[in-house]
Amino acid sequence: AELFSKEYKKEVGMENVIRQFEAISLERAVVELTPYNFDFVVNGERDVLVYFAVEGCKPCVEFAPIFQEVAEANESGVVL
Repeated sequence: AELFSKEYKKEVGMENVIRQFEAISLERAVVELTPYNFDFVVNGERDVLVYFAVEGCKPCVEFAPIFQEVAEANESGVVL
């Protein structure tokens, strides 16, 4: 099944980049969201916890290892 319509691919003008994300694996502990895979991952078909961090943000940097640890122990099916 095609995840992105041909019209969307033309609109974005990045068919080759989008094609890379059509087979994205959600089996990893943490899925890094990008403008190109966001709609695929956060599409209403699964529960998703989105963690926003800013580069250089000290609390964000301190929380990152905790988030990774929780993600690795996650067995709920929620995509992190």
